[in-house]
Amino acid sequence: MIGTNPIKWIGDRGKLTLAITVIPLALILFGLMTERRSQAAPTADCSNGNFSGIYEVEDVTLSGDLYVTSHVNIRKGITMTLEAGANVIMCGAYQISINGGANLRAVGTEAFLITFSADDPSVNWNRILFSDEANRSILRHVIISDGGGSDPNASAGTVQIGGNLAANSMPSPTLDQVTISDSGAYGLYIQVNSDDVTPPSITNVTINDSASGAVLANAQALGGLGSGNVYINNNPNTIQVIDGGASRLYQSQIWRSQSVPYEVLGSLLVAAASSGDPYPTLTIEEGVTFLMHPGARFDIGTSAGRGGSIVANETADAPVTFTLLDDVSGYWDSLYLNLLYPDTRADLHHVTLNFGGSGGTAAIQQVGSGSLTMDHVSIQNSPSTGYPRVAA
Repeated sequence: MIGTNPIKWIGDRGKLTLAITVIPLALILFGLMTERRSQAAPTADCSNGNFSGIYEVEDVTLSGDLYVTSHVNIRKGITMTLEAGANVIMCGAYQISINGGANLRAVGTEAFLITFSADDPSVNWNRILFSDEANRSILRHVIISDGGGSDPNASAGTVQIGGNLAANSMPSPTLDQVTISDSGAYGLYIQVNSDDVTPPSITNVTINDSASGAVLANAQALGGLGSGNVYINNNPNTIQVIDGGASRLYQSQIWRSQSVPYEVLGSLLVAAASSGDPYPTLTIEEGVTFLMHPGARFDIGTSAGRGGSIVANETADAPVTFTLLDDVSGYWDSLYLNLLYPDTRADLHHVTLNFGGSGGTAAIQQVGSGSLTMDHVSIQNSPSTGYPRVAA
């Protein structure tokens, strides 16, 4: 019994009232134990991280403030879920890698966004890497800032998808309602192999203030660039298209108009993967502009039994334009049409080709007698014959 006068009898107009003022000893002890237990559980921060290392045993769900103090590797088919409102704080130049069939599902809401940011904004962290296995990862209502590393000349991005062109299956995450800002390199870097038929889905994504371009991608990744994407104040503010062997389009795709030009770094190929395979068709939506580097060209089909087609059915108000990179760059090469095989075609309507035809070539070159339709096609400022040079 604790306290004085634990029981009092109080008279009030002939009635007796019992007032109990006993404080149970157990209640006091419980409070002391609770206080000690709270003190024993330290709050996470960059000196005591709570989101690091390898995750591979079972599915994991995380929420709240998550401090990354080493590289994170999510693998072996598990699914990691970040709940709405989660804040991932990168405490150094670390990356979050998703591979081996694993998935990252970070789905916020307009009211409760999910964020990835640097503990020190002056030190860029590395990247979110969706690696060389197919997955069903999704980022929605997510803000990602201060990633991409510290080298603006690197082929790297705050969000990187793919990169291992020898892989049999490629990552195909969905990014929707995502903002990527202040990258130390590219905002978004995508490189998938030529056989990939399900490029990553990129819609309603805003990329701003990247030290390099907004997007670096190879040709087969471009079909995943959907509607609603916005690019602001990147350096340069373009979608850069990787050239050469990394940009061989073996599957039919639609390239959609974005709010910035596509910057073509070199040569692109649209053709069947091998003789006897279906011929792919590249369809270009109205309003697309290609900034062509010196010597860059589009090859449609090859002379080795590998056909391809191109379709650009545009309007006078929104033509497709091929032009040189800038006022001081050299001429680009050509739109080279190998129309040697049945069912290959080139349909060009309201297309402008400006400053093409480097090295004495024509801005449009046709080989073979396949189907070529040109309507309201304008060839300007070509140093050579413009159009067309036709070979048997």
